Amino acid sequence: MARGTAAVSALSVGAFSGVLWASLELTAARAWSLDRALPVMACSVATTSAVLPLSAVLAWWCRRRGSTLGRLVFFEVAAISSAVLALWGYLEYSGAHPPLSARTAVILAIALAGALVPAGVLAWLAEHAVARASGRLRAVAGVVGLLTLAASALWLVTCRLQADPERWERIGRASASEPNVVLLIADTLRADHVSALGYARPTTPNLEEIGGVLFTAARSVAAWTRPAVATMVSGLHPETHGVLNLTSTLPGDLPLVTEAFAQAGFATAFLTANPNTGAVFDFDRGCDVFFDSSRHPLARLLPTTLGQLAKRIALRFDRASRLNAEVLRFLERVRERRFFLVVHYNDPHAPYTPAAPFDRLFGSARSSPSSRDPSSVNPETEAQRQAAMSSYDGEIAALDRAIRDLLDEMARRGLLARTSLVLVSDHGEEFADHGRYGHGRTLFEEILRVLLLVRPAGEEQPLIRSAPVVSQLDVAPTLLDLGHVEPPLELPGRSLLPFLSDPSLPGRPVLATGVLPKAAAWCDGHTKLILDPVSGRASLFDLDADPEEQNDLASTQALRVEELRAMVLHQLGQYQATRLQSHDPALSPDVERELRALGYVR
Repeated sequence: MARGTAAVSALSVGAFSGVLWASLELTAARAWSLDRALPVMACSVATTSAVLPLSAVLAWWCRRRGSTLGRLVFFEVAAISSAVLALWGYLEYSGAHPPLSARTAVILAIALAGALVPAGVLAWLAEHAVARASGRLRAVAGVVGLLTLAASALWLVTCRLQADPERWERIGRASASEPNVVLLIADTLRADHVSALGYARPTTPNLEEIGGVLFTAARSVAAWTRPAVATMVSGLHPETHGVLNLTSTLPGDLPLVTEAFAQAGFATAFLTANPNTGAVFDFDRGCDVFFDSSRHPLARLLPTTLGQLAKRIALRFDRASRLNAEVLRFLERVRERRFFLVVHYNDPHAPYTPAAPFDRLFGSARSSPSSRDPSSVNPETEAQRQAAMSSYDGEIAALDRAIRDLLDEMARRGLLARTSLVLVSDHGEEFADHGRYGHGRTLFEEILRVLLLVRPAGEEQPLIRSAPVVSQLDVAPTLLDLGHVEPPLELPGRSLLPFLSDPSLPGRPVLATGVLPKAAAWCDGHTKLILDPVSGRASLFDLDADPEEQNDLASTQALRVEELRAMVLHQLGQYQATRLQSHDPALSPDVERELRALGYVR
């Protein structure tokens, strides 16, 4: 009976403290999502339940001396202080203290009432449980409670030491003029699975409501994440910026758009859920605020294995809704100051595990090899392949909803109308279209055709579709143009804003490289050449007649192949003539583990 009473008391007090913790978290972020609240409350339940034995011992001790008030005070302090200390440490680290306002005060008052009043009732249960326990058990309970409090205090001190308050001061120096500029990057999103671009399944119903210009023939310059995103934030081709290998970091002398915006008086932030664009590869340059999964206290302070487990299971930064909470923290801090923000969602990258209800949106939630392990995405049957695609489409729909939620929140805060937006994917994904799964190995259309939408600041806008070929080389000039910021150097791309007034402007051929086995692909929207510069092997496709690239014309159009080969080699030479020197250090065990989890390391 005593043990059962103690267990119920521990879980109940932990749950009430969880209400307090979750309320503080949600007050800071002004965002609600189940996958955000549950880990927070679970941590609070565990921490507070562990300290409850000390609370019960102190309550029993006070009861023996007839101090009812002291008994309750000891109980309340011991039961809740550990959760508050842990929360305080987290907020100290992230710089996301709740703003002082009437709304904050009301939420805190309700949370405290919900935690303290029932805890007073539970004090009676806990002290009676301890009263029936042996002296040795009471001593053990007291020691466990003291150790838990000490650990919570250590957490607070460690988080405080790792915090960087100066970054929030830098934001305070940003000017208050507009417009703001936001770059949203969707990882591994192939264009032909976007319903706004003609896909049969309604994967992106909210995308069409954003407005702006949707480019139906946008193309990537690389087959995997790091070189593609490096091009977006620098404006240079992968063969020029040199970020081509798994260990490549951004060259130190590579000018970035984040640095240009910072110099122009913008508060700058880069928030990423993909380790390929983490601080270890220098994507934090020029940023007042930078966030990746390694920056979270749980991931930093716990041992490596536990930290990785926390990131993959509890924190779930691979979910767009979870990353949005960090975005809202930044928006709460920046307030009326103008900002440049990059948000790199990991959705819909493998493993394809969309949250409910998106896990069953396009079929059963049955798992498949590709939904479980991105490093071995090889479904054995057609049914498994279809299941993997359904899960992938569910991830896209979840991302579409998360982006809609973020934009709605920005509109509620009065930010959306004065914020320009660019939404782009880094590359696509293969589902055995040409015998492979995943990405990074080929340069077919399922990899190179990407989503690209540009929406300038303003009120509601219609969605305009533009068919000319554009590419990720045009992203950086467009961002700078939207912010009225001078480019740091002459860029090979062009601003896409003129397409707002004339969607039929001529496109430009695109040269894609950056695939892990070296290759290059040239495309003008009608004809496509895939070339292996080492072996000299070439494939030629007529995309108008053969959009799925199943009929190689190289053997029947040798003259056309040689003409395009000479042009590709010449253009490669031009890009490589000014190549910057990328630093390629060895991967740390943590980074290698994260890349392996995404299928980049085998």
